Amino acid sequence: MRPHNANGQRIALRTTAGVTYIHSDHLGSTSVTSGVQSGDIKYFPYGATRSGAVSTAYKFTGQRLDDSTGLFEPGLTLSCVGPGSLPCVEPSAHVPRILPVYVIYDRIGDVQQGVAYFLKGEMTMLLGLNGATTMRADLATDIRVAGQAGYDVVELWAAKLDRFLQKHTVDDLLRLLLAAKVMPYSINSVEQITFREPAEYREQVASRCRYLAEIAARLKCPYIVVVPSDKPAGATWGEILEESVRVLHDLAAIASEYEVGLAFEFIGQAGRSVATLDKCWEVVRTTNRQNVGLVLDTFHFYAGGSSLAAIRQLDPRKLFILHLNDAEDRPKCDLSDAQRLFPGLGIIPLRQIIAALRAIGYDGVASVEIFRPEYWAWDPLRVAQEAKKHAEAVLKATG
Repeated sequence: MRPHNANGQRIALRTTAGVTYIHSDHLGSTSVTSGVQSGDIKYFPYGATRSGAVSTAYKFTGQRLDDSTGLFEPGLTLSCVGPGSLPCVEPSAHVPRILPVYVIYDRIGDVQQGVAYFLKGEMTMLLGLNGATTMRADLATDIRVAGQAGYDVVELWAAKLDRFLQKHTVDDLLRLLLAAKVMPYSINSVEQITFREPAEYREQVASRCRYLAEIAARLKCPYIVVVPSDKPAGATWGEILEESVRVLHDLAAIASEYEVGLAFEFIGQAGRSVATLDKCWEVVRTTNRQNVGLVLDTFHFYAGGSSLAAIRQLDPRKLFILHLNDAEDRPKCDLSDAQRLFPGLGIIPLRQIIAALRAIGYDGVASVEIFRPEYWAWDPLRVAQEAKKHAEAVLKATG
């Protein structure tokens, strides 16, 4: 196979059968091939194939996908970006094989800017900072300290996003993310999505989902976290399952218009409609939508009485986000969000949970989400650094 390039971009491949032409999108990703081998392909925001197929190994952002490992081999470094220009890439023998590579190319004012996020997971979990952990800080501070502390991704707290956009634009938010070199991984969250009155559902759930999906698409943020409501008095599991699936189908259709996924989060507290991992997985599995997966929060996993056996039943591709945290040594029925701790400082069997997740092949994002007022009173950078230190120690102990 012989490639043909123009202006540094691969435009065709020649084989003994003839020439296949490669048509790329604005990210440099192969989107359509024509000629002797035709096809088309669509991607999730983080690079995995959403649908379709093409006859070249050079796919998302033009990187070569190694079929034997399922990893991209970019071999690229990012050179300088000038006004009105796209960043160019140059070969490098020093860039390791890494997954994923997340790229933002977005037009901000009159300047086309781009940043390549080479997330250095090396087959370990990527670290995220959830905005709840630094609740009293604003969104700009969350992004800044996430970058300073060395996180791979950040989960945007929705209420902070609302306040930010009262005075700023999505372009301003993109600038902050680009400057901090962190990837936006989720918007957290749309709450109480089930068992709502029709008018209330349209105004507070469906419309909210569409609004956040528009923003997520603009940010190349792959997920929105969605949370079920309390359990109505007398409701059976069959009724809860039916309602949850119905709502997720509706919201998934909205989110899919923007190529955004929904991460459904069970809440392991008394009175919640979906309180354990096995029930959450049943909802996601029954919904059977490509852009619907789940969140596993270790606090809710422990407090709600979920089991390691439930982890073994998961499809790791449907575990969109892991929320990593610990809890004080109290009876489970007495635990509240305020008793969360940094990972490794409490009673939750994190090593066993993470080992079980690794055993099923999960190597995605572990995002620290803690609602502890004591930590909120600290300097946000200190919180981010302490959270990362403890999370890395836990992950290393199970790696």
